[in-house]
This record gives sequence, C-alpha cells and structure tokens, in this order.
Amino acid sequence: MEVFQNLFRQLGGSGDAQVEKKSSLTACRRLPFKGNPEYCPLARSGHRMFCDGNFMYIIGGYDKGTGDGGFIFKEVWSYSLFTKRWKRLPWPENGPGNLASHAVAQMSDWGNEVVLYGGSALPFGDTNSNEVSLVTAASQTNCLRFDKITTPSSAPALYGHAMCRSQTERDVFYVVGGTTGRAYFMNVWMVRIVDGKGEWEMISPGDYQHEGLYRLEITHDEVSDRIFMLGGGNTQWVDTFDELNAFNLKTRQFEVVTTKTDQRTRRYPKERRAHSLVRYDRKLFMAGGLTHEEVNEGDVIPDGTVLGDIWAFDLDTLTWTELGHLIIPVYFHDAAVTKDGRMIIWGGVTRAFTDERTNQGQYLYVTPPSLRSLATTAVLEQAPEKEDYCWDDTHSLLSQCALEAEE
Repeated sequence: MEVFQNLFRQLGGSGDAQVEKKSSLTACRRLPFKGNPEYCPLARSGHRMFCDGNFMYIIGGYDKGTGDGGFIFKEVWSYSLFTKRWKRLPWPENGPGNLASHAVAQMSDWGNEVVLYGGSALPFGDTNSNEVSLVTAASQTNCLRFDKITTPSSAPALYGHAMCRSQTERDVFYVVGGTTGRAYFMNVWMVRIVDGKGEWEMISPGDYQHEGLYRLEITHDEVSDRIFMLGGGNTQWVDTFDELNAFNLKTRQFEVVTTKTDQRTRRYPKERRAHSLVRYDRKLFMAGGLTHEEVNEGDVIPDGTVLGDIWAFDLDTLTWTELGHLIIPVYFHDAAVTKDGRMIIWGGVTRAFTDERTNQGQYLYVTPPSLRSLATTAVLEQAPEKEDYCWDDTHSLLSQCALEAEE
C-alpha cells in the first residue's frame, strides 16, 4: 500500500488512505505542464481533441483576441501524457482553414488518424466547409498530414455538428445536426470512407418534427444499434437529458429514450449545449456546457449560465451518475480520454458570451488507472530529460528502477 501511495502522490493525490476511494480518482485536477511557460497553446474555443496512446492533440479553435472579428487557429498542438510538455506540429501547406466548431472522429480507438469534417472560418456562417480530411498526427516523428477525402456526393457545409465512428461497421461515420449560422438541422448523415474516397448518404427521414441541434454530442450504441444524441440546441433553446433523442439504424427512424436519474441525488443533468463528451467502454462522460435559465415563468434570459458539472451515463442501464465538478466551468471546450481512463478537458469560454477564454487543462480518472500507468508517471518524474517519451520508452526505465530497488 505504501508503494501505491507514493505513486499516487506523484499523480497529485494525498498519499493517505483516501487514495483507495474512487472519489479521489474522479476529483478534478489541473493538467500539469512543464517546460517553457510561453510554449503552449493560447486560450481558445471551438477546437477539437483526441488522444493516441502517448499524446493528446488539439486541432484548431477560435479566439476573439484584440481584432474586430478574432482569428482561427490553423495549428495542431500535441501534449505528452508522460513528460507533460507541449509541442506545435509543423503546419502543412494544404492544411484547412475552417477550424472552428468542426468535428473529428478517430479511425480507431487511440489511433493517431482522425476524420475531420466541416467547420467554419470567419465570419461565422459565411465561410462554412463541407470538406472531409484524414488527419494524421504523429508527435514523435514531428509529422502532421491532411489528406483530403474526395466525396462525389457531399453533405452540406456546416459547423457545430457532431460526428462519431460506427462501432460495428468498419470505415463508417455518422454526422448529426449542425448549423449554417442561420438554420439549424437534425439530419443524420452517414459517410463511408474507403481508400481516400467518401460516399455520403442522408439516412434520416425528412419529416421528423424536431428543432435542429447545434453543438450536441453523439455516440453509436452497438448493442441497440442506435445513435444517441446528447444535448445541443440553438441560441435560445437547449435540449434536456431526462429523454434523449436517438436514431435507430435498423428502422432508420428517430426514437425518444427515457433515462434514469442519479440514484443518490434523483437528478438529471441540466440542459446544455457546447459541452464535451467522451466514451470509455460502455459509459459516456459529459462535462461543462452552456445552459439557459428560465425566469418570470418561462422567459429565457439571453446570457445563460456556464456549467461545471461532470456526469456519467451508462449505455446499458440508461442511468445518469453525477461525478463532481470542474475546477473551471467552461463551454465551447473539448475533451479526450486516454487509454488508462483519464478524461482531459481543455480550453473553452469561461464566462457566458464574453471574450474570456482559457488555455488551462483539467482532468479526472473515469476508471482506476493501472499500476503500470501510476508507476510510469512516478518514474518519469525522476527520468532524464527527453522530449517525447512513450510507453515503449518506459520499459527500460521501469526495469532499471526495479533493479535498483533489488540492490
């Protein structure tokens, strides 16, 4: 137990008996950062994130800045999960410019290739994209590639939509919702990507009576073969979580799925948009977002409230569980999850409808990390400086520490 406590202390824990409790793992902590304090991503919103086995990546984003209309970040940053250092990858000449409220989905779990679709540049709504790219990011080799996917039949130019990979069909991705900046949609699109080519098909019925959704999140439930849609809305309305919209891929019809409250608090998550969602095994984890508050018997105030709560949703039991709270409530942020179950939340707007954005990261564990993960974290604290450690590098380090311990 003493060894575990020492390892956990390196992770940010207290080192006392409380480390055995699950609550200490789900407590939110600030993402550590080493190196030059000026060499890291600037504050932004509307970016997207993903993790491979060794690094977290941030793609694009927007900041109001000091200019009249702000600017789009045409860049990809990597964060080493081991050395806690940032690196900006060289930007290729064919890199896209519509990198605000775009959507990404990984080609495989914790792989370094993602499909990127849509997004907007400036001004929002007048510069939307319907391009599809395969993004390959490899921090260890300092490589960043954007390979355009040719699409003879294309989906509309949107931003604020959601995208996920099919859990049962190889090379199939689903896109739901989004906006042109004027109209909001609820359509469900499917794109199959094979050998650099993509074929689009709108698979939802055209007569579904539901308000369009913007800045929602989705996942494909392989057991029920449905696409679950969580949150989203428009500038004056946001969706709730006591019932979820779902699209049945077998019948190609929309359904409404009733969920269950947190068993302890008997509450559902508050309605929201511009939140983040990650999936780990059969559970979804949601953090932050923007809601609207009702006053005077239904009148909606225009500014809303930034949320900092963190929730889990079980796809098997359809039950919500409240896990805790972010250190910094945010919306228009994004999140990614590592192999060992660390959910990392980064960036976003910190005050409703303002220019106040952050470049801070936050994290929590959605499942207890392995002893190997804890040992690696502890060993690297004492390891010689190296820019890009990965899992393979730690084998020799751990072996060396084991030999020293025996001596």
